[in-house]
Amino acid sequence: MNLNERIIEVAFEQFALNGIKSVTMDEIARHMGISKRTLYENFKDKESLVRECMSLCSIKGEENREQAMKDATNVLELFFLFIENVSVYFKSFNRNFFRDLKKYHPQVFSDYEIAQNQKTGSMIKMLTQGVDEGLIRKDINPELAMLLLKSQFEFLWFSDLPVARNFSIVETVETMIMIFIRGISTEKGLKLIDDYYSKKGIQK
Repeated sequence: MNLNERIIEVAFEQFALNGIKSVTMDEIARHMGISKRTLYENFKDKESLVRECMSLCSIKGEENREQAMKDATNVLELFFLFIENVSVYFKSFNRNFFRDLKKYHPQVFSDYEIAQNQKTGSMIKMLTQGVDEGLIRKDINPELAMLLLKSQFEFLWFSDLPVARNFSIVETVETMIMIFIRGISTEKGLKLIDDYYSKKGIQK
């Protein structure tokens, strides 16, 4: 990993942990053990560094998604894998991260949103496949279901209501996903969900 890549890794960790606004270029240089001049030789400003961090976030997210789709034998297993990854990915994630991104780096946020929206097509296909497998209810509109799930994540990041502030991100995301997949599952799908949690020794 070269210096440029290491800067992006460290910056993203700091942004995720503390929010984007509160982390200065000076602090990133200090965490890296490099001079501010060296940092600016690699990134002309904070905006360009934030953009590269979001690019890294998209790449890692796509790699994890592709691996999960390879490992999952059905759409519900895909959601199970996502739930298992939540505790790792969001454990030290600051709730202000996306709020700061949208407010202080709107163009980067817009580009990130466009990229993410383009990836929802594969999830819609997976839900459609789940209908064919008898795991997802036939009366569910896959496209609408994914839009509603996406709106729940937007609520998590941007709402000031107590439910979005008083619980951890990990618990909130896990609960959101579990309510979602239970709501769209057939009896066959619900049994698969119950078997999954039974094997993990969790009552749901």
